[in-house]
Amino acid sequence: MKKSLIGVNMKVIVRYFAKIREITGRSEEVLDISNKSVLGDVISLVFDKYIIEIEGMPLLYSVNYEYADTDTVLQDNDEIGILFPASGG
Repeated sequence: MKKSLIGVNMKVIVRYFAKIREITGRSEEVLDISNKSVLGDVISLVFDKYIIEIEGMPLLYSVNYEYADTDTVLQDNDEIGILFPASGG
């Protein structure tokens, strides 16, 4: 069952990396969203859909391969990445 935001007018591709890919069981999916959505709306939609607890998770987000804040306004066919920061040691 697809879950979407109210006023569906565009699609975005969400790509999952590392632990998020393990949790969702997929590497990417296409979501229908409102034409007034921001990145935070899509992140909430995804995390609600897969029941992922984000509090305390050190996550990074990208839109079209550039790091982005959750208030980034989305456009039709944007590619969103959800990933953990790289760590060294």
